[in-house]
Amino acid sequence: MKDSLEKRLGGIATKIINPKIGVVTGTISASYAFFVNVGHGLTPAALASGKQFAFSFLFGGFVGKICQYFAKMENKYLAWTLGEIVPSIIMSSTLYTIHKFSGTPEPLKSIILPAAIGLTVYGPAIIYLTRKGYLK
Repeated sequence: MKDSLEKRLGGIATKIINPKIGVVTGTISASYAFFVNVGHGLTPAALASGKQFAFSFLFGGFVGKICQYFAKMENKYLAWTLGEIVPSIIMSSTLYTIHKFSGTPEPLKSIILPAAIGLTVYGPAIIYLTRKGYLK
């Protein structure tokens, strides 16, 4: 019974999160968070890095799964358009909300770089790799 429950939970998780994409986004974001915070000591840097990895793994894997959903559409123009716009709106609005309510002094400025990377690199790469069959 335990194996069956684990398989079911794992199946549910992989329907809403792509773990491969999550690991890539988590590792990149965690590395950046570590180096930005290492001046405050190894423990604070490691904690910041760990929190950033967890968030980026879950959220990056989720947004990546949304990109993949649209990438699989038959109409390539619609796939590219929706695969770029919808995940970017979800990502930008979520990040803005998190920064706004967590007291970030400049929430809009804080999300410009992640939003730009998502729109110009992250989304297109996932759509391309999914449409070519390299990413499932």
